[in-house]
Order: sequence, then C-alpha cells, then structure tokens
Amino acid sequence: MRFPGTRAATIAPTVVNDSDSNRNAAPPTPPKTSSCTGRPGPSTRSTAPGSPITAESTQMSAAARRLFTGPCSQRRVRAATVLALIPHAVLSSAVARLLGINHVALEVDDVDAALDWYGRFFGFDLRGRAGGRMAFVDMGDQFLALSAGRSQEADESRHVGFVVDDKEAVRAALLEGGVSVRPSGSLDFVDPWGNHIQVVDYRDIQFTKAPEVLDAMDVGELPKSEAAREELRRKGISSP
Repeated sequence: MRFPGTRAATIAPTVVNDSDSNRNAAPPTPPKTSSCTGRPGPSTRSTAPGSPITAESTQMSAAARRLFTGPCSQRRVRAATVLALIPHAVLSSAVARLLGINHVALEVDDVDAALDWYGRFFGFDLRGRAGGRMAFVDMGDQFLALSAGRSQEADESRHVGFVVDDKEAVRAALLEGGVSVRPSGSLDFVDPWGNHIQVVDYRDIQFTKAPEVLDAMDVGELPKSEAAREELRRKGISSP
C-alpha cells in the first residue's frame, strides 16, 4: 500500500590530584599493597612458585615498572595516559558495538488517522500492520512504527529526526496544511498526537544509505553537500 503524499522530498579518563602525603613513608611490609587502593600491588614475578625462572619471566619493562611506582597521583596520570592510547575496539571488545537504529515507534491515538495525516506530507510505503494497533512505515532498510495508545504529554525537547530527499518540499506542504513551522532554517513540527518531529535533508547530513537501498527506494541521485562530505572524510569514510 503506497501513500504518495508530497514528494518529500565516547569516556575520557579522570585524573585525581590527591595529596602525596605518603611520599616519604616507609615501604609497607609484605604482603605488598598499593598505597592508592590498599589492595595487593603488582609483582615483577610472572611465574608460579616452583616454576623455572628466566630473564624473560622476572623482568618487567622500565615503562611497565613506572606505572606501578611513585606517588599515587603520578601513577594515576600514567595509567590514564595508557588507557587513552589503547584503541577503543580493544577496550570495548566485551560489549556489542552500536551500529544504528532499526526503527522508532511513535504513539498516536488512532493508527489509521496517523497514516492519513502523515501521508499528506511524506511519500512512503506501508510495510505491514499488526491489526489496528500498529502500522509499519517502510524506509528502505529501516522502518517507522505507529502505535495506538498515546498516554504521555506532548514532546518538547525530545524528538525524532526524519530524513527526506527534499526538506523544503516538506516545509511547503506543512505550511499549506496549516501546520506551524518556521518559514526557513530548521524544520520542526509537532503532530496532532504530540510527537515532535525534526526534518533534515539527506544531502546535508552524514547519514548514508547503501546505494542498493536507495535504488530500491527509487529516489534518484542525492549527492551529499560539501559540508556533509567533509564530516564523513574526518571519520575516514568516503562519501558517495
């Protein structure tokens, strides 16, 4: 089912500058503990008791030893520096990488009414429905879910960003439809159910769909602006 509408077109290390009041204190008696944490400190011994001791197993690099010696504040600075140099992929290897947004759900009072209302300003295909409670608006490799049962107050700062192939065409359609929007610049509106929507032009932002997705959506050529290309270049991404 097609709704032709209008052609719409990272954690920085924290350094604590604590007092070095124990700088000249006598070394603790075994078992050694860290004066910063009170927990057992590091050892240069890398083999278990009874294991053969070699030069490699008993020696720690000078750089590594410096991490564990000296006043607490100096050790914290050194540790923070090392952490800052470790690639993000290494630090985050135990967690899943956030890749994008599959879908967003908007709550409305009536799904059919919402499809009709949004169809006045945007061209889209209906991916499917779940009875009268939900409808799924196709956006190529993503989708928008319209869900019946709005209960919260109207949105203010919270909003969803729609990407279109022609932002100004959407603005003109909204103005013609009596929806309150700015005559130029950023394009924001609140739908009849209190959802705050911000509309941006595909050509002006970093967000990039795969060429085969754009072809399947039949939107034609959408070359990125120079500003968008520069943002992508700074990330090491070649823009189409």
